[in-house]
Amino acid sequence: MPNSTAYIEIIKACRQIDKTAQDIYFTLSKKAAVVDLEKFWEDMALDEQKHVEYWEHLLAMLIDGSIPNIFDNTHKVSSHLANVLNICDKILHASIKVKDSGTAFLLAYRLEFYLLHPAFGALFHLMGKDTGSKSPDVEYDKHIRNFIDGFKRFNRDNLYLSLFVQFLEKVWEETQAISDKIGSVCNLEGLIPVCSDCKKIFSENGTWETMDYFIRLTMGTSFTHWICPECLKKNYPEYYLRIIK
Repeated sequence: MPNSTAYIEIIKACRQIDKTAQDIYFTLSKKAAVVDLEKFWEDMALDEQKHVEYWEHLLAMLIDGSIPNIFDNTHKVSSHLANVLNICDKILHASIKVKDSGTAFLLAYRLEFYLLHPAFGALFHLMGKDTGSKSPDVEYDKHIRNFIDGFKRFNRDNLYLSLFVQFLEKVWEETQAISDKIGSVCNLEGLIPVCSDCKKIFSENGTWETMDYFIRLTMGTSFTHWICPECLKKNYPEYYLRIIK
């Protein structure tokens, strides 16, 4: 269910992970030796601050019951994110001891690598334009692109680090493809969220509609009532016996 405890924990974990990322980048900005690098880390921190606000918005939507559950196994996703949060905490502690730019970028690289968990992209995709500004998944793509560009700019002469950023670019492309599929809901990509109890369908405008209403709306068809042989046998055995004779 959309408001399950595990689903809520997923959103809270994403929020805390980005809050930790924000703290890491602000810490790195204080360690920067040049103004341009300090500004770069500050911009990364401000991006994470926006992400935290997105999670707050999504959490409110979830509690309100206006978004569907897009994960097959919420407990598994929640467990994975708990592990990511633990890693981010370790990166935060390591960032306090940073003494050079190369080490700072390696820590940031490790952070962004774990932030590429498909759950982030899928949930940003789900939020769509409900935030009242640019779509969160577009903003997140911009954030990653800015990090990659900064990684190249400030480590231009370090061939060792350049190999890392090439790998990150590849992982990001693959993560986007996975996130788009997970985050596609309603009539997007053919994934339709259906209530497991009453079988109503969650529509794009945030309402729960009956199956026949949804089919009439999307396919332009109408219904006529009939009865299948199994139901005929179950509910009207006397008529079933006449028909099969």
